[in-house]
Amino acid sequence: MGEQTLTDSQAEYRYDSVPYPSRPQGVVHPEPLAIISTLFGGIPQDIENARVLELGCADGSNSIAIANYLPYTTVHGIDISAEAIRRGCHVIDELSLTNVTLEVADLRTYEVEDAYDYVLCHGLWSWVEEETQSAILRLMRRALKPEGVGLISYNTWPGWHTLRPARDIMQLVAERTDGSASALVRAGLDFLQMSAPLISQRSQIYGGMLSHATYTMEGHSESYLFHDFLAPINRPIYFRDFVNGLGSAQLQYLGEASFEQLVPYDVPEVIAQQIEVLAPDLVTLGQFHDFVRNTAFRVSLVCPEERCISRVLGFRSMGGLHVRLVGQEQAMEEGDGTSTWDTPSGVSIVAEDEGTTRILRHLDALSGSSTQVRELISKLLDHDPDEYPELAERICARLLRLYSAGLVSMSTRPFPVHVALSSRPCINRLAAFQLDNAYAGVSTAENTFVELDRFERALLLLCDGQRSHDELIHALCTLVAEDALEVTLDGSKTHDSRLIHEVIEAALPSKLEQLARLGLLS
Repeated sequence: MGEQTLTDSQAEYRYDSVPYPSRPQGVVHPEPLAIISTLFGGIPQDIENARVLELGCADGSNSIAIANYLPYTTVHGIDISAEAIRRGCHVIDELSLTNVTLEVADLRTYEVEDAYDYVLCHGLWSWVEEETQSAILRLMRRALKPEGVGLISYNTWPGWHTLRPARDIMQLVAERTDGSASALVRAGLDFLQMSAPLISQRSQIYGGMLSHATYTMEGHSESYLFHDFLAPINRPIYFRDFVNGLGSAQLQYLGEASFEQLVPYDVPEVIAQQIEVLAPDLVTLGQFHDFVRNTAFRVSLVCPEERCISRVLGFRSMGGLHVRLVGQEQAMEEGDGTSTWDTPSGVSIVAEDEGTTRILRHLDALSGSSTQVRELISKLLDHDPDEYPELAERICARLLRLYSAGLVSMSTRPFPVHVALSSRPCINRLAAFQLDNAYAGVSTAENTFVELDRFERALLLLCDGQRSHDELIHALCTLVAEDALEVTLDGSKTHDSRLIHEVIEAALPSKLEQLARLGLLS
């Protein structure tokens, strides 16, 4: 089945009639762009005082979240959908934000009036024709400052080879189905699930591909599936071909927004060593990793071709970054120097040497706060890192592996030791707007979209800046008494008012701290 083309009016109609699910994502933010730029020898603009352009911003959810949490950064978003821009402008007006603007524009003819430090293009590249892809590159090049960084996300081969049959089946079903976008998606999914047993019986390989595709689609909204699996255009590309096409717009490849994708942690050592023998450069290395990992999606970073990039990762470039532990040790072990840690996503990582264990336990002692890499190395060595350059480089290499594994995070700014939480906590205006308007979750300072449980939603709505901690406890206990909330002990709901008060009183400080660290409370 060949790809179709989409006219301007058709594209606008699809996104007006079925809004694409737009929400903040951690990698679509200036912070990871600044980190990768720094690691490769750049001097990026401070993200707290930057200029950001978002291409294909939809309703501006990502742009608005960036502007809300970075009040001295200016953000401008453009999108072809007038309806999406209208919704975003309504939110901006409701929040009285003055550092973000949204504009209806066709990026193929858009004239950039200013230069930007960061240009974001997420969820667009693979769903437009080649002419528009070229226009995106040219626009990004015109918009970027000399030290600026651009982001482009896109679907990739080989991963989409296993998803493509399911997409083709869903499109064939949709062509012969009447109804709403939801009905088209549901009809396609129903056919896949109904035919899966027969397909698996006749071909384990083909059946496995379709099973993998349906598993991949689980948990996504119908509007997301409508645009990703029923869109007329979906053009995956090999990573190496994407990079080779950048030169036509005087751009060059910088790295990946996700460091884990740039330097994969989960590739076995024997395979990694063989890939390094076969791969003469970072791009070929990345293409081999895509084949080994069946990569279906990338978030790549680009920069002007005249910028000088240093590919030597180490103390010289990362000494000024900040690092903190985001994982947790399973159990304290003594003896052989190894230790086992859980990442926030639940993956267990074994620190197989004493040096790595020492780094992790030192960070663990900071209780969630961050430290500058230079300061961390100074304390581990008990000397200035410049006096022991080889040891400093070893520590940096270990930190980068831990960063790739998701056990530590890096940032260009210090993570606060203590969150300044008011005696009368107040929800931030963006989160309040989202809860008042029945959003599924809230946007955080880490540029993530977090779905809340009933207790967290109730607590945030009560944090109006007027209630003390004791008054919050009383209000939450009242909600439990009215059956608007429930408290369980050992898996059973309790009606004992004394126990309810004790449980809420004990839980409140840590819950307020957690929400405050996400930037939701002040």
